[in-house]
Amino acid sequence: MAAAESLMAEQLSEMEKHLNEARREHAKAVVALRQADRQAAREKERLEACGKLQEEQHKQERQRLSGQLRQLQRDKTLLVATLRQEGLLGQFKKSRAAAVHTSAALSDQPELPRPLQPPQASRPTAKDSSKDSLAEVLDELQALSAAVIADQEEREMTDEEERTD
Repeated sequence: MAAAESLMAEQLSEMEKHLNEARREHAKAVVALRQADRQAAREKERLEACGKLQEEQHKQERQRLSGQLRQLQRDKTLLVATLRQEGLLGQFKKSRAAAVHTSAALSDQPELPRPLQPPQASRPTAKDSSKDSLAEVLDELQALSAAVIADQEEREMTDEEERTD
């Protein structure tokens, strides 16, 4: 009977060792799980903050672009009224169509310098002077329009690439 008791005591001792070892492993697993939960919560907060920041940046960019669009529309309205007043609206429409067409063709090429204007008469009249300055404004508007269109196309392509990623 003493041999059975010692065997049982030895088995009990082994079982207690296994139980203690299992408890330690369980405690380690609980600690690791809590750490993983805290880390996941921090990562989630970081991603939410990053998302809010990106959303705010997009909102500001939309507001900036809306303001820029409104300003360009005001400039266009003013220019069209000036062209209509001077009787040059038909010439502007033709030039605008040509600028849109060439901006699409030249969007991958560097901008070429403009050719020099032929010299005018030595003493232009006031009407000729206003037409010349209006023609210069028209040329500048064409260049600006082409640049805006190219910029918009580039932004749209960039936005589409970001959406696909």
